[in-house]
Formats: sequence, C-alpha cells, structure tokens
Amino acid sequence: MTQKELGVAIGVDFRTVSFWETERFEPNISQIIRLCKFFEVDSDYLIGLKDF
Repeated sequence: MTQKELGVAIGVDFRTVSFWETERFEPNISQIIRLCKFFEVDSDYLIGLKDF
C-alpha cells in the first residue's frame, strides 16, 4: 500500500502519512481511530501497548 492509498482511505494527505513514518508528526486521536478501523486493530495494538 502506498502512502497515497492509505491517505485516501483514511482521509489524510499522503504527506501526513509520510510524516508519521518519519516521526516528524504523530497522528491525532481522530486519525488513530480511523487507522484502527481501517486496519481492524484496537488502539492499544496500534500504539504498541500490546501484541496482536
């Protein structure tokens, strides 16, 4: 999946996804929720508090 494809799927610009990957920015809570729904994981998994 490209940054652009993920961005379109969750409603953010591809540059935002790039900034997350390079740790320039972190997703806000609404973006975390959209990421969780898209990847079908809970927030604890997404932010690294538990293993899948």
